Amino acid sequence: MRDERECRDPQTEEPRHGHPPGQPARVRTQWLRDRIGEIKAPIQVMWGVADHVVPVSQADGLPASIKVTRIADAGHIPHIEKADEVSKLVQALA
Repeated sequence: MRDERECRDPQTEEPRHGHPPGQPARVRTQWLRDRIGEIKAPIQVMWGVADHVVPVSQADGLPASIKVTRIADAGHIPHIEKADEVSKLVQALA
């Protein structure tokens, strides 16, 4: 289990992830959705179509600047399940 201190700035003890600690996942998800468009670097989201942990539909509605790739025959860990395909996608983004 991860030590809660790992998620805090060692100088200020503030949470590193930028949202209030203890918030439900839906609040953290909305916080990320509201801010992800501010990132100026290229972003590509790769999601396994068969993900039963976080449904692929969560990728719907992301800003148009974010490339979303749905990976067939992959679940929650497409970087392991479809490593070659994910590697090619990452290389193409660079």
